[in-house]
Amino acid sequence: EMRQCLIGDNFDGAKDLQSDEVEDAYEMIEYLHNYRELEKSVKYPLYAADEMASATKWEELIEVDFKEGGAFLAEPGLGAKHIPGVLDLFASLVRFKESGKKTEWIKDSAVYDSLPSLFIKFADGSRVDSGYRLVTAVLAGKKPSLLHPLHLTVVAMRDL
Repeated sequence: EMRQCLIGDNFDGAKDLQSDEVEDAYEMIEYLHNYRELEKSVKYPLYAADEMASATKWEELIEVDFKEGGAFLAEPGLGAKHIPGVLDLFASLVRFKESGKKTEWIKDSAVYDSLPSLFIKFADGSRVDSGYRLVTAVLAGKKPSLLHPLHLTVVAMRDL
């Protein structure tokens, strides 16, 4: 039965495995299936850039050049229905310490008071766990080498 499950999952060489190897491979596949189910609970998954460029999932509203400040709010491509959400997004970048516990610890770490609540929510919602390690990495100044300064960045706003 385990071997048939492996064959159904297109596991290479499933027909040639010894019985103990079948059990090990089945455990691994079962773990992967369970993890993929757990991944579905992530609120803010990260998408590959080529997937974000796909016109089938997200419609591009406008491009925002941060050098121009808030001028993008006057763009005709940004409909009136989107403006309150955009303003709330930018306001959340300066909102700190929302009420409520962030962890199951007796006392939440001070890192949760050190970043705007939007980043805390994103870190929490983009991971299967609490996102604590991501928050501490941000505070430690760890960043990808390809990260550009915000004032030199052009981003696309997309409608979900």
